[in-house]
Amino acid sequence: MKTRIQRFLAVVLSLALALSFIPVTGRQADTARAAALSNAVKAPESGSKKDQKIGAYQPKHKLAKAVDVMKKAESGELEAAVEEIAGTDGYYDALSANEKRFYHAIIQVYTCFRPFSSSNEFYDKARSARLPEDALAEDIANGSVGFLQFENGVTKDEVKDMFSMASNAYRFDHPYNLLCFMYKLSYIRFGSKVFLTLCHIDNTEDFDYNQWGRSLVQFEESALTEIVNDDHFSETSAPIKEYLVHEYICGNVKYDYSKPGTYTIQFNKSKSAYGPMVEHLGVCIGISYMAKILLDDLEVRNYVVHSATHAWNVVLLDGNYYELDCTWDLDSGKGIKYKYFNRTTNEITTLDTSGAHIRATDSMRVPLAMGVTCTYDYICQLLAVSDTTDQNKVEDPKYASDDYVDDEEGELYPNQENYEYNGLLFSLFSEGYAVCSGVVGNPKSIDIPDSVIVTDEEGTENYYQVIMIDTGAFAGKKKLKKATLAGTLAYVGEKAFYKCSNLKTITLNSVEDMILIEKNAFKGIAKTPTFCVYADKTSFKKAKKLIKAGSAPKKAKYKRLTV
Repeated sequence: MKTRIQRFLAVVLSLALALSFIPVTGRQADTARAAALSNAVKAPESGSKKDQKIGAYQPKHKLAKAVDVMKKAESGELEAAVEEIAGTDGYYDALSANEKRFYHAIIQVYTCFRPFSSSNEFYDKARSARLPEDALAEDIANGSVGFLQFENGVTKDEVKDMFSMASNAYRFDHPYNLLCFMYKLSYIRFGSKVFLTLCHIDNTEDFDYNQWGRSLVQFEESALTEIVNDDHFSETSAPIKEYLVHEYICGNVKYDYSKPGTYTIQFNKSKSAYGPMVEHLGVCIGISYMAKILLDDLEVRNYVVHSATHAWNVVLLDGNYYELDCTWDLDSGKGIKYKYFNRTTNEITTLDTSGAHIRATDSMRVPLAMGVTCTYDYICQLLAVSDTTDQNKVEDPKYASDDYVDDEEGELYPNQENYEYNGLLFSLFSEGYAVCSGVVGNPKSIDIPDSVIVTDEEGTENYYQVIMIDTGAFAGKKKLKKATLAGTLAYVGEKAFYKCSNLKTITLNSVEDMILIEKNAFKGIAKTPTFCVYADKTSFKKAKKLIKAGSAPKKAKYKRLTV
């Protein structure tokens, strides 16, 4: 199982931010000195320098100003660009000239802020005249639509890649701009002409923008007050500032394992700074945004970096960069960990055997971590923490939880295998995803759900999103005539339906998240099957390519369905 899962993780590189950046940890390691340092920082003696500091810290960086911009934009008062959401930061410098044009168009539509009611409204309007620039002339004039003209010959894939790179760069540079998480960036291409705008998007929660902003600013002030009033805080030492931010996050934030059956990616609180900062629950990308906001305010340069499945930070300390992963160092009941604290890029990828720290293409453009001075041991020396802590007083430092089972190499296995749900078998992972691995008996039809729901002893429902059909999951099921596949699938394994010789109808509820259908997935099914796909015209084309790549019979029929 583990090799197939690791292969899947490599395949989903192109998902980037669209998935949950699932952290997959192996064994973690604390030290006696770590426990001593944690106690030294969290429990200063009475009469210390901390007691002498008074007053709340007033954040000096971007969050409060950006929140004010967001509130004005949402109420229709915003008319001019402001630095907090219009400035360029670290990722911008790594973009190509054309990607920077996209970046500036993104800034424009945020600062003008006149979103369309939906992507479909935008697309329909663009197509309503012979020339899209005529149909959108008023929107282009007021700045709510960005218009980019490229050289003739620019391809669809080139535009898609430029947009993806620029939009990710803007979000990583501006986690302060909450509009990034509340509205969808949409673009449409007509030959060498590209039009970009903001659109409303359906949301499963009723968000109060003003409350979001007020809560974030209040939390930032409270968190930074605690950090700068710590005995060990130094206004001139970037390593100490970074260490205290790491301590604060790892000691106050818990990983959000909840996985709703359906939710809108852009609006999920745990994936923005709001979740970890205000509700103390977050996933890795939200925790990385939180670290960036706090470090930026303390004037410690840093970037958010990511792989296909995970996100963390790279931080500039004393002239060199270091990898900092607060998510994998969170206190899970055994104390804060330091295994992924201030590592080189080579070290962090070596320590993590799952491949979750292999950077995605855009994150490869920002500096790699080469620093070797500001290690955890070095921080201990700066803070004058003793190495002679009584070993008998330190709990077992290994990372241990009912959610994880580690082998000797520290690789992750499912926390439940062969879990039966609605007649199907699943492997369940504590990060909240499920792999369909088979079926009970030899049925005539199967319906793979979007989520597996497990009710615990307290009656709480836990959702596991179904993202994969395992290799050979239904191979040889000759009575199988009909299969309905989950809309959340990203991967269908090799020979998934191999030699299901009577399988004539396969329905795909969606291919929005689909990355790959392996070769031979549909080899040996009925000679003239029908593949029914719920999709728009563009997604339907994608679906046909994916299905054909899975060795679908040459005489297969394809039918597009609409909701």
